Formats: sequence, structure tokens, C-alpha cells
Amino acid sequence: YSGGLREGLWTTWYENGKKLHEGKYVAGKEFGPWKSWYENENINYDPSLKKGEANGYYRPDTQEIYLRSGMAAMQTLKTIIHEKAHSLLHGSDSDKYTREEAEVQAESIAYVVARAFGLDTATFSFGYVAGYSSGRDIKELKSSLAVIEKTARELMNWLASSTDLELLVP
Repeated sequence: YSGGLREGLWTTWYENGKKLHEGKYVAGKEFGPWKSWYENENINYDPSLKKGEANGYYRPDTQEIYLRSGMAAMQTLKTIIHEKAHSLLHGSDSDKYTREEAEVQAESIAYVVARAFGLDTATFSFGYVAGYSSGRDIKELKSSLAVIEKTARELMNWLASSTDLELLVP
């Protein structure tokens, strides 16, 4: 503390002794990027991401997820799910899918998982998927459905086991 305000590096911890959040305070306000740890996941905030640009991204080389700060809680959660889908499907196998296929898969998975927990992301998700699906062959899109379903189930189980969220759809 300095003058009664938080100052410098701050770390908060889970009850089990693992890190929860870490970042800096300047004059009592969060400053710069903050790191958060979720169920052995490394999730960071990237201050260079601006509203109207990407909400997040996954770096296969470091296996880290980066998010835009300042998003509403629902959008943050949906973006974590989207980027987690990328980490499961497109990390080490990034050449297996085109960018368009990868984005359709990740956002479709995020939509399905969010709906299973009662979150409606249709307004954002449908436009996003439509944009990346434009000009795609229906056979190509159908081939992604099994991947979307399998990965959505994995992420529903991961999210239910690592949060207090209740799964509404079995």
C-alpha cells in the first residue's frame, strides 16, 4: 500500500495455494496486463486488444489464452470457451483446418456450451459463424458437426467441474 491505496505487484491465491490472479496496481487502480489461472489454465488480459477488434486469441506456442479486458462477464466467459476450443482443436494441429473452419468450430462450440449453461450468445455467435461460413460448402460445414459436438461435451464437463455454474442441459 502507498497512501492507503494498493500499489505494485498483487497476487491472490486459491485456497489450495495455487495462484488465482496476478497484476500491478498504480495509485489504487489495476494497471497493465493481469494474469488469471483457471483449473491449470493460463488466461491473460491483453491491453492491446481494443473494443471492436478480437475479443481474445490463443497462442499455441505458449498454450496461453489472451482476452480483451473490459468485456461483460458473459462475453468474457463465452470468449474463454471459444479460445479453449481453439486450444483443444487447433493448438498443435493448427494446419489441419483452414482459418474459416477453425473459427466456425470454435464459435459454434462456444455457443453450444454457453447455451447449456443458460447463456444466450446468439446475437454475437450467429453473425460470427455466418461471417466465417460465407461461401462454404454445406458438406464441409456438416463435417465439422461431429467435432463441434464432441468438443462441446468436453468443454461442458471442464467448465462444470471448474466453476460453480450448473449445467442446464444434460
